Amino acid sequence: MKQFTLLVLLFAAMVSCSDDENDGTKPVSDFELTVSGESPNAKLTINNLSSDATSYEWSFSAGASVETSEEAEPQNITVDKAGKLYVMLTAKNSEGSDSKTDSIEVAGFSAIETYTDITFGLNENSTYGRFYSFDTEQIYTANLINGENGSSIHIGFNSNTTSVMKFVSPDNANDAGVAIPNATHTIVDNYQSSPVITVEEFDSMTNDSLLVDMTVTYDQDVFGSSTIPNMIFFELEDGRKGSIKAKELNSDNIVTDIKIQKY
Repeated sequence: MKQFTLLVLLFAAMVSCSDDENDGTKPVSDFELTVSGESPNAKLTINNLSSDATSYEWSFSAGASVETSEEAEPQNITVDKAGKLYVMLTAKNSEGSDSKTDSIEVAGFSAIETYTDITFGLNENSTYGRFYSFDTEQIYTANLINGENGSSIHIGFNSNTTSVMKFVSPDNANDAGVAIPNATHTIVDNYQSSPVITVEEFDSMTNDSLLVDMTVTYDQDVFGSSTIPNMIFFELEDGRKGSIKAKELNSDNIVTDIKIQKY
């Protein structure tokens, strides 16, 4: 009986101490942000200044290497998107919660996505597809495109001969012999005698510094085997810009590298 009484008293003391911890005080969310370096390799440092909190919920806008965290002070966060980075903290305890949102400017340029050796068929009878999606990172033959995946197709390819080749917008894919359901619009510039981005610049590109201010105009031009390697420029419906390097022409396919803005 004495042991039971002792346990009851111990439990009561623990509850009392827990109540005293917060003492009816709600938490206050507060923090400071600093950035070192430039995007796409910037580093974010967080100084948590919150009070009376027992747990934390962080959320970060696009560009941060993490989307959420429950650490008191998240570490090793990198940022690959230039411009404003937004951070929100919700501090909590048993009495309630408090939230704060702040932002910081990140210098530099944003990251790009790189796709290597993307191979398009010269004709629809080829074993190679002619339609590419950056969402799925797959190339599709016409018979694989349907109402469910049509909106994820970003660019198509068409050729009459090896001297008349062009990349086409999904909503103009009838040029390539297929009507894509729920097609999006991509502006394509197939040929420039003096390209805004050279082959050498394309190969060394590690961020979107050459893409961000580029103006892409639909030109209705074509290119041929005599101009390979050829630079093609495009802008997706969501505003992201990119460049295709047509680098190798074979009997039934053309091999490309593609670089596109990540954001």
